Amino acid sequence: MKYLRLALLPLLAAVCGSTNADARVTTIAGNGLAGIVDGAAGRARFLLPSGIAVRKSDGAIFVSDEAAQRIRELTRAGNVITVAGSGALKSPGLSVEGGFADGPALRAKFNRPAGLAIGPDGALYIADSLNGCIRKLLNGIVSTAAGKCYGLAGPAVRQPADGPAAEARFVNPRGIVFDPKGNLYIGDPGAGLRRLGTDGNVTTIHLQSVPDNDIVSVAYGDGADPVILATSPLHVVVYHPSSGKEAVIANAESEGLRPFGEPNSVAGIDSRQFLFTDASAEVIRYLRLPAPPFVGTTYTRAIAGDQRTTLGEGAGFRDGALSTSQFNAPMGIATDGKTAYVADAGNRRIRKITLPQFRVSETGLSSMRTNSRYFEIALIGASYVFYDALGDDSICAALERALDASHRFDKPVRCHAIRIDSATLPSIANYVEAFLPNERMDAVIVYLSAWQSPFEDGKRYFYNVPPAEGIPAVRASLQRILQALKQPQTALALTWGYLSSDVSDTEGIAIRQRANDWYPRAHTFELPNGSTHATVEQYMAGIKDLPIVQYDLYNDLVNYEKGANPLPLYEPNDLHFSPRGHAFLGSEIAKGLLARGFRKAISRR
Repeated sequence: MKYLRLALLPLLAAVCGSTNADARVTTIAGNGLAGIVDGAAGRARFLLPSGIAVRKSDGAIFVSDEAAQRIRELTRAGNVITVAGSGALKSPGLSVEGGFADGPALRAKFNRPAGLAIGPDGALYIADSLNGCIRKLLNGIVSTAAGKCYGLAGPAVRQPADGPAAEARFVNPRGIVFDPKGNLYIGDPGAGLRRLGTDGNVTTIHLQSVPDNDIVSVAYGDGADPVILATSPLHVVVYHPSSGKEAVIANAESEGLRPFGEPNSVAGIDSRQFLFTDASAEVIRYLRLPAPPFVGTTYTRAIAGDQRTTLGEGAGFRDGALSTSQFNAPMGIATDGKTAYVADAGNRRIRKITLPQFRVSETGLSSMRTNSRYFEIALIGASYVFYDALGDDSICAALERALDASHRFDKPVRCHAIRIDSATLPSIANYVEAFLPNERMDAVIVYLSAWQSPFEDGKRYFYNVPPAEGIPAVRASLQRILQALKQPQTALALTWGYLSSDVSDTEGIAIRQRANDWYPRAHTFELPNGSTHATVEQYMAGIKDLPIVQYDLYNDLVNYEKGANPLPLYEPNDLHFSPRGHAFLGSEIAKGLLARGFRKAISRR
């Protein structure tokens, strides 16, 4: 089987954050007025907070105040103090003249300090951008860690050079991040992606997939196959240090047909999930990378800030719920997966974001991540099972809530979304055979739609295959799944779903107006037997003798559409469900399966 030949991909389960209701933005330092004022966080003043880093040992937050040529610290006690940098304000009071000087921290000089990172030695490393070097703050002393600093008399044209740290040359280092081994990765616009290795040498990583060298920001994503995410104004590059492989993502469009956004500064949650500031749109975005061969699309969504489409129109200052919060040119960002900290440059404030729950579609599962404290349920299908969702607005999350609310389970239900793009039924069977026999799953729900195929070729779909031909193929795949789940004694359920054009002419209206769209336009009027639903009913009847709980969503969808003022359940420009549709599906699948003996099927395991 092809999936058995694949390298196991890590389980990427929910990153436990707050619930969406608790997710919010608060200001933790700065009063918005321009200045260099230390003291209580709420009265402190900044000029241009740019980079940000959090020290795990005590929770101290470090900020590069770029226009002030200083490094500031927000202590755990709630005070802002200057820990490095010097120089007087120059007229009209919005900046300090740059310079270069190592030595005692409060007499040191910087020239537009940008990215920050905490090193394995406990020191704070600083991308001193216009000095063209990496500085280090440790025990009250500033020193040069890498690069021959240019100072104010630097050449007009800067040429990068690799070599020992003291001899290397940078152009304009901006973003920096350490990996767990102690290698420092540097985004050096004009030179590209650089690395200060643990051997003390600076090297340039020549990215073959990026036509420019304008790497501005970098982040480390931890996991079984760690990645360095490097961003330029036009590209996002996923670089794998262990293999040297890379993939490039053009900043054009993401899943859900929304704009990708323009990354300014990026922070890693794990090897698939990242956050980035989008200073052009004044928002904070979430980024989820593809997981080949299962998920082939990139996903981004604004999670905080005014989400108006006109760039710059959403700029402002407002704390509160994520959807109503406002930022003004947000720059640096740091996160631990539960909380994010943002240097909100235009507002001269440091903001804290209590994050919502994020989920990813799970791939190669690990039995260490399932346990007897939960009723573990896998929802397997094509992109429908986890599309255009942050996680808490997914079908799986709605299914969990509905099953828990039924009070039929004495343990919390935990749903694992397993997405296999354009999944044929045989490919789902391949996945189950390869990955699920070693799991402690209580139940598996397979979601099938008319846009899937009962055959491996993926070219013939349920809606246009005569049931007499398709039913034997369906039975063969389902029997393989049942056999694979026999040893872990996992219950199996099957849910039948539909495309928007199978249900209502008003759903997906935008698609019908596009003459050459590749999506099917109106199956309802093309099928010789009259409807997709009639075809599905025949398939259901053809497998009713198998020990599977089946549920057909057709009547639920039609009755919803017949109701007064039905809001769209599907995305307006494609055939996937919207977050509103996810909530509807999760609730209806739970009710439908429970009414047909789903809980008893689990009990008989």
